[in-house]
Amino acid sequence: MKMTKELSLFVLIALLSVAVNATQQAFASEPTTKKRVKWVPKEPFSQDQLSQVQPPQVEKKSAEYTKTEVLQAEKAKQAAEQTEAREQEVLATQTTNNWEQQQQTKSQQQFDDRKNREQQQLIKAQQAAKKIKQIEKYD
Repeated sequence: MKMTKELSLFVLIALLSVAVNATQQAFASEPTTKKRVKWVPKEPFSQDQLSQVQPPQVEKKSAEYTKTEVLQAEKAKQAAEQTEAREQEVLATQTTNNWEQQQQTKSQQQFDDRKNREQQQLIKAQQAAKKIKQIEKYD
């Protein structure tokens, strides 16, 4: 199975390379009527051109940008503080949850009492059985 996948990939690559070569040859043989234009980058801005850009707007945008950065930093700091405060509140409610602890101790005590009663009843039943046997022997 692996061999056939590799073989089919090889055949696909060979077909693609043949198709690419054929299209290149077909386009190379056609005469071109279009002129090729080479892209030439513009020269960098001169100082005169840079001064024509409205400086007050640029300064205003940079001031807005720094103001926005400061506001975002403050919001992030407040959010971090609020997160810590919420974590502390949750921890406080978890540790001061005495009701759950009381219920656990109450249920454990009830379980222990029930176990003790069963043990006492079993002992009394065994003692009663011994007395009945003893009474029967004396008869």
